[in-house]
Formats: sequence, C-alpha cells, structure tokens
Amino acid sequence: MSNIEVIEISKSFSSQSQKTLALRDVTLNIPSGSRCVMFGCSGAGKSTLLRIIAGLETADSGTVKLKGHDASHLKPAQRRLSLLSQDVSLYPQQTVEQNVAISAKKLKLERAVLDRQVRQMLEQFSIAELRNKLPSEISGGEMQRAALAKALISQPDILLLDEPLSHLDGQTKDAAVDLLNMVQSEYQPTTFMVTHDPLDAMRMSDTLAVLHQGELLDEGAPNRLYQSPTSRIGGTLLSPFGMNWIDLNLLEAAEHGIAASSRFLGFRPEDAVLQVKRKDASRVITEDKDAYPCLTDQGDCVFAVEVSGIQTLGFAKLHLCRLLHSAFTDQTLRVLGGDGKIDVGQQAICRVPRSKCCDVDS
Repeated sequence: MSNIEVIEISKSFSSQSQKTLALRDVTLNIPSGSRCVMFGCSGAGKSTLLRIIAGLETADSGTVKLKGHDASHLKPAQRRLSLLSQDVSLYPQQTVEQNVAISAKKLKLERAVLDRQVRQMLEQFSIAELRNKLPSEISGGEMQRAALAKALISQPDILLLDEPLSHLDGQTKDAAVDLLNMVQSEYQPTTFMVTHDPLDAMRMSDTLAVLHQGELLDEGAPNRLYQSPTSRIGGTLLSPFGMNWIDLNLLEAAEHGIAASSRFLGFRPEDAVLQVKRKDASRVITEDKDAYPCLTDQGDCVFAVEVSGIQTLGFAKLHLCRLLHSAFTDQTLRVLGGDGKIDVGQQAICRVPRSKCCDVDS
C-alpha cells in the first residue's frame, strides 16, 4: 500500500508581472516504510511539492492521499507527519530537552511516561548531555540530532526532509547520513526527502525521482537511473562530474548528408579512458579524424580529441578534451581516466566501452 500518493499535482505562483509554473501534473506513489528522494536543481519545484504534501501549500489541481485517504484539504496538524527543514526546526529560546518535549506532548501521555520517553529519545540520539543547552550553544551536527529527535518522538507515519544535509560540512554530513539510515531502520517511517545533491540522492533513497522545471522526468531505483538515464537532463544531473553527450543527428548529417531524428549517445567521465595517440594507432582505428566516433573490433567507442585542460581531484585527474570532428565545433568531452602522462595540447584517443554508453532521444 502507498503511504503517500500525489496525483497529477500542478502548482503555479503569480506575481505582478508574470505567472510561474512550479509543478506540472506530478504523480508519485511512495510505499509504506520506504524512502523516496526527489532530486533536481534549485527551482525545480521539489520543496513546493514537499510543502503541498505537508499541507503548507495548496495545489492548483490534483490530489494528495495519505494512507489511502484524500488529505488535500487537511490541515498540517491533521496529517500525522513530521517535517524537518534545511534550517533545522528548533525553538531558539528552548533547551534541547524542551524542544523534544514540546513535540512529545502531542502524544498526550502522563507526565512520568512523557519524561521517560524524552530521556530515552535523547539517549537514542546521543544528545543526553546536551539536554540543558540552547540551540545556539551546540554544533550543526548536534542540532541535526536534536531536530530528528524532536521530529520522531511523536511517532509520525511520514517523515518529510527538506534539504536536511545542505548546510553540513563533509564529516558532519556523513554522520547525519548514518543517523538518517539508523532512523529508517529503527522507526521505518515513510520518508520523502528533497535534495539537489546527486550523491545524497542516491545514497539516501530506495526510489529516486528526478524533477526538472516542475516536471517528473524519471522515477525508479537509483542504480537504474544512474546507469540507464532516459533523458540527457536526468543523466547529467545525476553525474557528479557531468556527462558527455554526442549528438548522433549531427554525426549522421555530416557523414551521410541526411538529417536523422534527434538521438544522443552518452557516457560518463569515469567510464572513459584517454590513450596517447601512438604511431601504430591505425591498427586499431582509422587515422581519419572525421571517421570518429566509431566502433572498434573490441566494441568500444573511440574519439579523437585534444586535451585542452586538466583538473586535479586528488584521487584522479579530470581531463577536458576538445572533440576533433568537423561536425562538432568546440565540443568538450570530460574524461576522468588516463594511461600514462597526457599533457595539455596533446592529441589522444578517448575510449569508452559501448556497454557503458546509453542512447536517448532527447
């Protein structure tokens, strides 16, 4: 059974000068106890959808169902959910313990039982020693733990997370990811999270949904969306180093003088390797640069390139390579791997297994 259903949700915002469409006919089903992460650029409409689910915004059209019941007109307090925003929802004049206790009062327990549950929650999230501290007196990671304790003590069926990791540094973010994974395993809420970070999106989700300019582009298992994107936008957004796209329409037009339907060949920088262009290269591929890209006997895609820049990442080098083909003016390929020393200005061969490439229509 789906715990969260959004059905053909549309939303627009109007100003004095124009009307901006935030969401267009978005439909999404999130099974009970699972984690769905909605991923997209800033302004894609992610937080707007989350706020509509929470009851903080009203959709222009469409339906929100929670646990199978239409919740479109319910107030936020009636939806039995908790929202953790990127600003961490703690009352600044209340101590950590008081913040958690305020949410626990929703359970309407006897005082002794309530106090015991608050103590247990503080211990569960390793913040018992901070009980008398104000939010301004603790670190960002500790605030995140306190906010999660506050959100979960009311035992919500649904947990909404709005960019919960965006303000955290690397080490604190890793600790927060571990904490959120523990929360999912321990409490098993139906979790809906929005983020603009591709790594956070993939490591925090059972199901990944890609939103772009208010439209749902794709939805499915994170590994499937990463390995086999159905659109150039989706593939590029999910790749930490970008994605290379070759317009096969331009290639066919240049080589055969015909205009084909718009098709693109894509591959990621980490799946390609640069090889120094040696004298015996003709044994593998033709030396005619306008014959690139082509397939070799081994089934690889190969491209003639010239290295125009190199970025050092510590664990590897990212090569910026100008594609040497008359159909592609100043197109740059990004390649993470390389064999031997390859310098700026040097011509080389970019090789990528055909099995690592994907084909999309747009």
